[in-house]
Formats: sequence, C-alpha cells, structure tokens
Amino acid sequence: MFSLSFPPPTPVPLHLPLQYCMLSSSLFHLFSCHSASAHFRFRALDHVGIVTALFGTLIAFIVEIFHCHPVRRRDDWEKKRKKKTLIFGKNV
Repeated sequence: MFSLSFPPPTPVPLHLPLQYCMLSSSLFHLFSCHSASAHFRFRALDHVGIVTALFGTLIAFIVEIFHCHPVRRRDDWEKKRKKKTLIFGKNV
C-alpha cells in the first residue's frame, strides 16, 4: 500500500536565516560609504549573514533529506561535527 509521509517542520524556519542575510547585506550596502571603520564592521556583519544563511539552509536540507532515517541523520551530524573539530581544532 502506498502512503504519503511528509517530513516534520524544520527546527529553524528557513526564512529566518535568509532574512538575516538580506538584512545584514542591506545594512552593509547602506552604511559602507559612511567611514572606513563602518565599512569593515558592516562587511564583517554581511559575511556573518551569508554564513548564517548557508548554515540555516544546511540544517533544513539535512532535516528534509533524512526525516525517515533518524539514525542516518544522527550519523551525518556526527560526521559534520568531527570535520569541524578537525578544521577548527576544538569540539564545536
């Protein structure tokens, strides 16, 4: 018998990290001509917004793909955590 199984909602709604990315980018472009220090601060904020959007998309992707396989989802999270530990040198 065929049944439809819909994934649970993502833990972080996808639009929140994307809206933060757009907000930080618009602030950067708005205030980048103010001064050199404001340009560097808002550029850093813009980069944090981009990373936030990428990480938020990754979380939604993993939850959607592995919603039927909780063991595989846990294993995927563990692989990513170990990779971060190797790259950054600390347990994240």
